[in-house]
Parts: sequence; structure tokens; C-alpha cells
Amino acid sequence: IETCDGADLDSDCDGLADAIDLSINLGAPFQGTLTENFEANGGGFLSMADSGSTAIWEYGVPTSGPGAANSGANVWATVLDGNYGVNYNDAYLTTPSYQLPATGAELSFWYWQDNESSCYWDYTKLQIDNGSGFALLDEGDSCSSGLAEASTWTQVTIDLSAYNGQAVTIRFWHDTEGGGSSYAGTYIDDFAITTLVPATDDADSDGYVDSCGDCND
Repeated sequence: IETCDGADLDSDCDGLADAIDLSINLGAPFQGTLTENFEANGGGFLSMADSGSTAIWEYGVPTSGPGAANSGANVWATVLDGNYGVNYNDAYLTTPSYQLPATGAELSFWYWQDNESSCYWDYTKLQIDNGSGFALLDEGDSCSSGLAEASTWTQVTIDLSAYNGQAVTIRFWHDTEGGGSSYAGTYIDDFAITTLVPATDDADSDGYVDSCGDCND
């Protein structure tokens, strides 16, 4: 937290001084990088499923799929020690709600994946909800249905500027069709949301926007 000796710092640039801004005082918008490497715990993520489906996302040490985490020991995965083996199933890995800063944010994570005929039969889609319901989030790869197959740990980076200043929830939706699906599935590690600050508006590179009250400039 930056101490400003009486200056009206507005660290989330919403027009309200931090001293009277509930979103700041309730610990909402973050500065810098929020990182979940899943070593201490599961990061508050929830394994869920539609009615009639099985919640297959598991947290812990993987012994199947990649056989190891991208970093450390723990991951989230569609079954840690085998294949997912479920048909016509909709299972979700859902994050807590994050209040994004008004200056912009970027989502990144690492994944490993082996689904049945990825992009055609079984796949993992990325979704985001800003209070209006979950919508697909484009991860920018070659697979229009979801994440492309990845035989090594692969990083995805997504600009969240369309959601500046909003509270959002993100989820990984693992969707399977019929036909005896039994594959390792999707593994997630090193999830992060990073605050974006325009370089021209943060002269001392401390993450506080100059035009919104950075008293250290």
C-alpha cells in the first residue's frame, strides 16, 4: 500500500479517493499481480458440474497426463491419476470473483491437454462472467471450440481490458461428447491476473497511475 501523506490517491482510477472508496477499503481492485501457483491450496477454485454430470476437476499432485506440475507440485486437473472417462459431461473449474482494476488487466495461465479429438469432440472452453452470465473468452489459439491440444506445458495470455473496473469470475468448462471418451484431459497451473498500467502514465513504474494521484512522482 502506498502512503501518500494526505494526498488523495485514487489507485484504481475510478474518481474516488482511496480514503472513501469502498472497493479499495474492502480489498477489491488489486495492484501488481495476483498469482495462484496452487502450492498452499487450490486458490479458492471450485470443481462443479451440471445436473446429471460429474464434477471431475481435482486439485493436487498429478500422476497422469503431464506427470508433473508446470511449477511446484500441485495443479488443477480433470482427474489427477487417470483418464476422465465420462460421456456427455459438463464439468467446470470456477475461480473466485476478481475485481479488475480500471487501468486494465491481463489473464495468464499454463496448461497441458489431451482430450478426444480436441476442437471436435471433447474440449475445454474458457469462459468469463461479469454479472451478465458466462460468455466464451477467446484464448487466441487455432482451436475455435476451446483450448488447443498441448503435449507440453503451454502458457496462454489474454487481455481483459474489455472488463476494466468490473468484477469477473472465470471458469474452465470441460465438455465431453459420447463415444467412450477416456483421455487424460486438461491440467491447469500458475494462474495469474496482472494489472496493466499505461507506460506513459506511470513514470516511476510503481503500479500507481500518475493522473490518478501517484504521490511518489
